[in-house]
Amino acid sequence: GSGGRARLDRLPVIGKTGTAVLRNAEGNYQGAGHRASFAGIFPGDDPQVVIYVMIARPRGGEIYGGAIAAPMVRSILQQILATPSSPLDRDDLLERVSLPVVAERVEPIPPPKLVRLPLAADQNGAARSIAIPELVGQSSRAAIFRLHQLGLTVRLSGAGTIRGSEPAAGTSVTPGTSVTLFAGSEQ
Repeated sequence: GSGGRARLDRLPVIGKTGTAVLRNAEGNYQGAGHRASFAGIFPGDDPQVVIYVMIARPRGGEIYGGAIAAPMVRSILQQILATPSSPLDRDDLLERVSLPVVAERVEPIPPPKLVRLPLAADQNGAARSIAIPELVGQSSRAAIFRLHQLGLTVRLSGAGTIRGSEPAAGTSVTPGTSVTLFAGSEQ
């Protein structure tokens, strides 16, 4: 079998795939399903972890261990590597990974500076005003996106469909104004 889908970038995984046909209650192989598996050993050149994934009666079309169990082993390995209390020796793993040299010398990035920009103004020099749009009935996500596009900050109270805002729809405000959206059913 092929365990290529368990592979991690530049770190070897040794593995064995398995695909079996299951027997039904009568003892034959008609319609009983399959079993897909993958046993992964990581890292391949200095084993520290063994992971075995077995899926009985997989659904969705794929039945092969290399196609459905191997990617799960890869995901588990990624989670193990990302966990602060990981049993793996990360320093040793990093030493064995050959990364390309990008630059001989890295210049430090200067600290960010706070820059205050004036509010947008119309041709007469007056601050630009924005009318709060009608958002009732929209999803919270769509309403927040729309207000951010207009340069407004948003506070969301509740979840789900928008039922109102403060300031109310049609009210003129300046960019940067905070708008509270009320979502879901009234409490």
